[in-house]
Amino acid sequence: MKLFITKNGDIECLYSDLLLSLHLGALKIRRASSIEFNEHTQCWDVDVLGEGVLSSYTTRAEALAWEVEYLNNKLATSNE
Repeated sequence: MKLFITKNGDIECLYSDLLLSLHLGALKIRRASSIEFNEHTQCWDVDVLGEGVLSSYTTRAEALAWEVEYLNNKLATSNE
């Protein structure tokens, strides 16, 4: 799990149950994306909120891995 600290001191990251053990205070959780099976294409679509479907994979595991990498990169660049 990667933690990103914003300029105003907030911590941003992808949710993990490990957060509960860190005792960082009150959490604010919101959905950043979804992964849904597309019956037409027979693939798993990664839909990033506000950006649409950005990628599709034949396995859900591949879609989840891409989602984590993409969202972590997005958080990293937004906090530079």
